[in-house]
Amino acid sequence: MIETFKDLPYKVLWKFDVTHIPDVPENVKIVEWLPQQDILRHPNIKVFITQGGLQSMEEAIFSHVPVVGIPFIGEQERNVKKIIRKGFGVYLDKDKLTKESFKEAILEVINNPK
Repeated sequence: MIETFKDLPYKVLWKFDVTHIPDVPENVKIVEWLPQQDILRHPNIKVFITQGGLQSMEEAIFSHVPVVGIPFIGEQERNVKKIIRKGFGVYLDKDKLTKESFKEAILEVINNPK
């Protein structure tokens, strides 16, 4: 993921439990916690990359921020597919995820908002 973020012309906020990752690109900020609702409401947010938890999906919809959904367990896949059917982002299969497919999904959502 980090290699994909490095190639993007955008700043990336990444909530991740591990903050000591080597060679983090200058456009990426990794933190253990973010005020997600406040971030999603910011006018400069272009896309929300999420595993598809119900609360996160509701917050994205409420904030009108399209998603790149990469579900990992149970209801996450159903949640992501539901909003994708409504044209609110794109779905990526974690087992088929590549640097290119990830980058294409991000750019698709940013460049073709619905």
